[in-house]
Amino acid sequence: MVRLTAQQRSELVQLHLQGESINAIVQQTGHARTTVRRWVRRFPVDGSLLDRTRSGRPLSVVTPTVVGRIRQLAKAKRGRRSRSTRQIAATLSSRGTLISHTSVSQALHSKGVKPYVQPQVPLQRYGDKQRRLRFAAEQKERDWRCCVFADEKTFVCNPRPNRRNDVIWTDDPSTIEPIVRVAHSISINTFGAFSASGKSPLFFFSENLTAPLYVSILESTVLPAARDWFRGGHWTYLQDSDPKHTAKLTQDWLRANVPEYITREQWPPRSPDLKPHRERLGISGEASLASPAKNARGVETCSACGVDGGDDGGVLYHSG
Repeated sequence: MVRLTAQQRSELVQLHLQGESINAIVQQTGHARTTVRRWVRRFPVDGSLLDRTRSGRPLSVVTPTVVGRIRQLAKAKRGRRSRSTRQIAATLSSRGTLISHTSVSQALHSKGVKPYVQPQVPLQRYGDKQRRLRFAAEQKERDWRCCVFADEKTFVCNPRPNRRNDVIWTDDPSTIEPIVRVAHSISINTFGAFSASGKSPLFFFSENLTAPLYVSILESTVLPAARDWFRGGHWTYLQDSDPKHTAKLTQDWLRANVPEYITREQWPPRSPDLKPHRERLGISGEASLASPAKNARGVETCSACGVDGGDDGGVLYHSG
């Protein structure tokens, strides 16, 4: 529909006041019959040639002032861990500004504010930083190429998905394959060690780690590997302060069989682990989700795929 100017509307009304019929006005002006009829009937009622007031879209409450309040509430800490968009909307509504949580989210995104999850960092007690600096200063001259790093890791065959991040975007929910939930998932423990000269074979065990088991693992994996790497030369063993590592039986074995090792007093508490098994199985932690083993024996038999040693690495999943 063509929008008439004020002059065109005035012309239609004048012709009608002069006695011209609607059909005659249509023929003279070339405008649509409905348009001519609308204005010749509206003018006697409204007395104006202007458009009538329309309801239109309501004024938005998301004004610059409100956006500033939203941003202030979103960043305000006040001892709270977080503040959701629904909480911000409820706070503004209680103060007289009726707004939905979706409008709050849009306002925050328009200002470049995005939601994030608080990262997790290891707990550091008083003095931990000073102990780490002291350890670094004392060990600065050590040749770390002659050091063996070791640790343990537990792998779960059927890990639970991350309900926050593991999202599938689709327009047909029926195509999403469900995840089989296992009540008591099988887990397998691994022990690994490495140095600048190579990697030790991975040791799998399903029982709880104790000091006697830990000593037997050292005898079967670390000791032969270290002898092969360093050919009888001096080397240093590094482990964390786990109770099994600091047990008397373990300490006696280390003093009798290892040329040198980092003691519990030297190693700073709550220091980040090196996780040698992650270095060996960096791919397997993700790959195991695709085709997990049915049981612990299935995980152990994956040593045939290359997990049980060598520098080619390996993957910890059951290929079927």
